[in-house]
Order: sequence, then C-alpha cells, then structure tokens
Amino acid sequence: MPMQRALLKAYLWVLLIITFLPNCHAIDSWAQPSGQRRTAIRSQRDMLANVTIDEIPIVGVDLRHVLFSDNFTSSSNLNTNQTNTIYMNNLSDLLTAGVQGLVLDIEPNHGFWVVTNTTLLLSTFLDTLESFLLSTNDNLSADIIMLFLRPPVNLTLNSTVYHTHPQLNLTYILDQHLGSSRIYSPSILAADRAMGDAWDAFGESKTDGWPTLGTFLYTRKKRVLITDLSSKSNSTIDSPYIFPNTITHYSSGNMTSDCPNTLSALSYMSTVSFQFLEAVFNEDDISEYVSCGVSPIISNTYNVNSLSNIKTLLDKTVVWSWGEDEPTISNTKITIVKDTLEALNCAQLSFSSGTDSMTWQVANCYDNKRGLCRYKDHKYVWKLTKDDDNTYFSFDGRGDSKCPDDYVFAIPRTPLEEKAVLLYFRQQNITDIDAWIDLNSISVSNCWVTGGPYASCPYQKVVSRRNFVTMLLPVVICSFAILCIVLYLSILRTPIHDNRKNWRRIVNKISKAEFEGVPS
Repeated sequence: MPMQRALLKAYLWVLLIITFLPNCHAIDSWAQPSGQRRTAIRSQRDMLANVTIDEIPIVGVDLRHVLFSDNFTSSSNLNTNQTNTIYMNNLSDLLTAGVQGLVLDIEPNHGFWVVTNTTLLLSTFLDTLESFLLSTNDNLSADIIMLFLRPPVNLTLNSTVYHTHPQLNLTYILDQHLGSSRIYSPSILAADRAMGDAWDAFGESKTDGWPTLGTFLYTRKKRVLITDLSSKSNSTIDSPYIFPNTITHYSSGNMTSDCPNTLSALSYMSTVSFQFLEAVFNEDDISEYVSCGVSPIISNTYNVNSLSNIKTLLDKTVVWSWGEDEPTISNTKITIVKDTLEALNCAQLSFSSGTDSMTWQVANCYDNKRGLCRYKDHKYVWKLTKDDDNTYFSFDGRGDSKCPDDYVFAIPRTPLEEKAVLLYFRQQNITDIDAWIDLNSISVSNCWVTGGPYASCPYQKVVSRRNFVTMLLPVVICSFAILCIVLYLSILRTPIHDNRKNWRRIVNKISKAEFEGVPS
C-alpha cells in the first residue's frame, strides 16, 4: 500500500506539471524535420549568406486562415486557455517545419492587443515566438523570421491612450515579450546604410540597400524583422521597431506580372525588394511562384485537425534547391568500388529538359562532368565549361581555371539565379545534363560549403588523419609501456614475496630444532 500511494502521488505531480507548463510542447511528427531535411535547409541558408535579406526566398502563412480560421467562420467557437494553448502549439509546429513569414491580424480589446477574433493576447503569441527563437539561437539553426502585423483598417489610437493602457504600447510589448536585441529595426538599417553595410541586388553599397543575411544573423545577431501591413499611409501601430508598409511589395490573389524570361526582366525583378504574394496555392503553382522570385504567403484554410495537410505545400517550397531525398547522408571516406574511386561529397546541378527543372544532387566527386561558371560582375550570366572530363577536384583554384575568362566556378544561390541558368540552357539548346556546382561536404560529412574542395566547415574543426596520428602516437606508446609493466608484474614474483617465503622456511626449521618442556 505505501508503494501504491507513492506511485499515485508521483503520477499526480506529473499531471500537475504538464497542466501548468503548456509551452513544453512536443513537436508533431509532420512538422519535425528529418536529419536530411535539416541539412538541406542549413546548406540552403548558408548559400544565401551573401545575398541581401530583401532577395532571399521566404515561405510564409496568413495565420488568419492557416491557424485561426475557425474563429473567422463560426462565432460559436469559445476561446479558452486550452484552445489558445493548442493554437500556440500549432504555431511552434509551423515554425519548426520551416515557415519564416507570419502574417498576424491584431486588434485592441479591453486595453490589450489581441489576435483578431480571438482572446489570444499578442504578448502570448510573442512569448511562443521567443521560445522558438531561443531554441534555435545557434549558428546551426538560426534564420530570419518576418512578422507582418495587420491592424484593423478603421483603427484610430492617440498617444494619450498609452498612459491609461500601457499594454497597447507595441514598443513596450515587443520589448517585454520578444526582446529588442532580436529585432532588426529601421534605426539599425539606417546605421548599416551609413556605414556602407547595405547593398543592392548587384553587390554595390547603396544608401537604399539592405544587409546580407550573414550580416543580419551573425554580425548584427538579429532574428526578426517586423513590418506593418496597414493599408493606410499613416499607420496606427507606430513603433521604432516596426518598418512601414512601404518596404514590401505585398500582393494578394493572382500575381499580375509574368515570370521573368529574359536577363533584363531578371535584373529588374531582383531590384524589387521583399516581393510577397498572399494567395490560395496548390502544389504546382506555389513551386512556380518560388522559381520566379516570389515569396509565397499561404492563405489556404486549415484548422487544428487539418493543419498537417500544409506539409504538402511546405515540402515544395521550404527546400527549393535540393532534389527529392537530397542531400543523401554520407561520410567523407574515399572507397574503391571496382577499381574506381568514390566519394559522395560533392554537389551537381541536375537539369531535366523534359520537366524544364533543375535541382541540386549529391554525386561522386571523382566523376567527370562539365562545371557551371558565373560571370564575375553579373550574377545572372552563366556558362558551362567546354570540357566534360573534370572531376570536382579540377576546380580547386590552384591550377589553370577551367571556367572561361572572367568567369568563376559558382552555384546559383537564389531561385532567380537558377532561372538565369535555365534561360542559358534553353538558349544553348542543352538537354539533360549534370554539371558540377561550387558546393561540397569534403571537409566534414554533411556540412555543405562553397569555396572549392579545400573549403572548411564553419561548424566543426577538422583534424586531418596525419595530425590525428601525430597526436595519438605518444599516448599509444606510453599506454603500451604501462601495459607491458603490468603484465611483467603479474607474471613474475616480486623480491618481497620471495624473501617472505624464505624467511618463513628458516623460522620453521628453527622451530623444529627447539626442545619442548623444561631442560633437565
């Protein structure tokens, strides 16, 4: 009985802890990326490190439809704390699955900012977002998040209301529940532009440019960019942390402009900052929009029971570069298969003329292929090497360049750059082809980097085999010597033990020679 009572008490404590810790959410299996997918997302992000943040592809969701649709379609839905907890768990799932853009409708309600048509406080929403940022706050996982805030159209607030209702002060809420250290603000952008750390689409420092993703994440150590989606020119959600709606090109419904099919159209498209399209997508058209340089905002309707269905759209867009089931997980060992060398640590661009598409794929570094080269001063001008007998190691940069003059071995880093390669293949009437691109995991398995075959992995220090042997040799010799001494001592008798036996023998002899009793 005492044991049963103890077990029952422990069980009740566990239930109590689970009840009062709603943020301890186990990510649903559909949202949890595999190791392969995490590698794909990380390598894709790393290729974008020198691309300005207004050009990078972002997959977003309109939370009004994706997460809170029940509250907009039925007024009978009751918002309880349990319901809000489910909402926030689903938000964590979306972020874990790779969503980087969040469109959030907000409104004031009884002195607090809440999510429109819900009782969910904006502060609670930001707490969940902050928890995700904390869990991914390292160089392996950190990435940009864009938060779009959309207030009611007819909302009017004056400055005096903040004195009576401080929870309506967005600056205060963002400070307390997200943290200013994570937010990239307009004042920081102004400082970057003043210092020449803001660039245009062609790599020139401009006073109206934007920082690269690498500067945003690793130099400035920021994670979130917040913008206003208010339709009014003078926003009612002014805050020094929030960008005005003029920085984005945000459209709803079908895209009015055609997909760029010329170099001039590509160049123009790249000058359009933060191009987003909010629409109801299917698997085919969402991929097409991404390939055209448009970041999709998914507004398909889901509910708490059908949210996992969004995975089909995310699978087509979050990883836009690698092919299906890529990159294959491998090791850096060089093996010999039928007298041929094999090292599955290099990437090729695989083009299929039948589907008019291209993807990154893992290939044997010792295979012979043509290489893909980019013009030094124009990211949309590409050429293939003439020779097709190049292994990946032919592009080490130490010998004669395999690329044409003024071209460098490179990789298309964005969907628009891939579109430029596709246009080049069409112009040259190139059919199916596999070509080397500047991407490999030679130094460390599954750490994909650019810079040729001798590029090092930024996440792990690599020790060569020769250095490893040099380091271990003294340790091995000392260990062997100690082992020999132990064996010697265990086999041979020590002098102390031998003397002890001799002494015992002498004592026994003397004892036998002695007479017992009293001498007469």
